[in-house]
Amino acid sequence: MYVKYISSGTSESAAFDDENSSIFFENGENLSADITTTHTTTYSAGSNSLTVFQPDDPTDDACAYGSAVRVNTGVFYVKGTFVELSAPQTLVLSYNDPFPSARVGFTITEEVVTPEADTSLLDNATGTSNYAAKGAHRLKINLTLSKKTLEDSSNDDDFVELIKINQGEVVTKAKETQYSILGNALAQRTYEESGDYTVKPYQLNITESVDNFVGSDLFQGAYEVGERTDDFTLAQDDFLTLHIQPGISYVNGFRQENVGAVRKDLLKARDVKTIENSKVDFEIGNYIRVTNVYNSPDIGDISDETTPYRPILLFDGAQTTRGTRDSSANPIGVLRPRAFQHESNGSTGAGAGNQHQEQ
Repeated sequence: MYVKYISSGTSESAAFDDENSSIFFENGENLSADITTTHTTTYSAGSNSLTVFQPDDPTDDACAYGSAVRVNTGVFYVKGTFVELSAPQTLVLSYNDPFPSARVGFTITEEVVTPEADTSLLDNATGTSNYAAKGAHRLKINLTLSKKTLEDSSNDDDFVELIKINQGEVVTKAKETQYSILGNALAQRTYEESGDYTVKPYQLNITESVDNFVGSDLFQGAYEVGERTDDFTLAQDDFLTLHIQPGISYVNGFRQENVGAVRKDLLKARDVKTIENSKVDFEIGNYIRVTNVYNSPDIGDISDETTPYRPILLFDGAQTTRGTRDSSANPIGVLRPRAFQHESNGSTGAGAGNQHQEQ
């Protein structure tokens, strides 16, 4: 029996004989109704008419949170035919798991209905010679709400998926009716006016597919090793998992919505290509050439310094003594070198010096 609580007590630990105090039905609790009820036997109002099941395992509970899917009446387009669902259907996914994983939809069954089985197919032409004559046989399509596991994609010819649920979260669901001519016209107008855009941006997050250690650091994966991913591949270290959070966008004028998080597999870059004796262009940026260098600038980590790359003052004249500022020279700028390399040797003799490049 599946029930929906309308109201309850306030204590989770109260005994079932403590009137109006327990939140849930307790194992072995006797239940009564405030009206006369009949199920095989007639019970008067206020008398015990039901007893909650008592599991053999004391750690089990007869009552638990479950999950279910309900589809209301409507008309569905199935196998090229409009099929009416005349009564709502409810499917219990699990009686004790509020976070199930399943594909839920209609299982399609077809049968031929004959006039012998349904007398409404007999000819109703009263007063004529063919009154109550046998009519044509009819093809009847039945829709039964059912579920499949996420991994089960076999024999989907007679199964129409309505909703996909992964660990209690709705991943995809059937869309409402789209009217082709008017819908296409509105979509074309929307695209011409605004192009493609997002209304509720999709948040992206990338994780490992399976748990992966880098040194002593653990990067937690989205799946267990060997488990089937949402893309039906085996979870392994060669993959990353892209998590796409729910969002809304318009693509080519049509509204696209992800109602639940979507996980996609990304293959890690594993290919290696070796190129030898090849030139590689790179942008140097601003640089100057200096000669007769006295010492070298700091371009690495400097102890007791809070600002990286110690500054160097620039003057408008050469210094007469190495390492000493000439009082006649005026400062014209400041630079912070990021790289320093030897470029060429100068000629020998008076006034010769080595040339360096500073970036």
